[in-house]
Amino acid sequence: MLTYTSSVVRLALQAQKSGSGGDTQAAEDLLLLSKPLTDLISLLVPLLRTEDPEIFEVSSKCLSILVQLYGGENPDSLSPENAENFADLLTSKEDPKEQKLLLRILRRMITSNEKHLESLKQAGSLLRALERLAPAGGSSADSAVASLALEILQAVGH
Repeated sequence: MLTYTSSVVRLALQAQKSGSGGDTQAAEDLLLLSKPLTDLISLLVPLLRTEDPEIFEVSSKCLSILVQLYGGENPDSLSPENAENFADLLTSKEDPKEQKLLLRILRRMITSNEKHLESLKQAGSLLRALERLAPAGGSSADSAVASLALEILQAVGH
């Protein structure tokens, strides 16, 4: 459902940008119908901590699509518990690809909702995890992670 919604919205945005006059109403209707799925965010974040790579992959993909479509619409997206989960994940995950995905999710949450930005300012362990990632790394993948972490820290004025 999320992948389908994402595809329809993407096509509508592309049609709108190209000026081909594509119908955006279907995409808007689908977004409204799917909006209750944002309640899943609070369930997906704790699932990211699982040791099972498949569960992490599916959960992170769903979470990524949800925040791409709806930003920080869910008020509990960056609850203290979820902030702690993100802190633990950013500390324990060593794969730069996984770190980048988590950082993109966080960035989307805080740039789309002022409440989440304020929550992040109060999340000491998450800020410390971001600080550890922010120094420039040796590889290009590490520098992308460092750049995202630094961007998030700058957004909170840290």
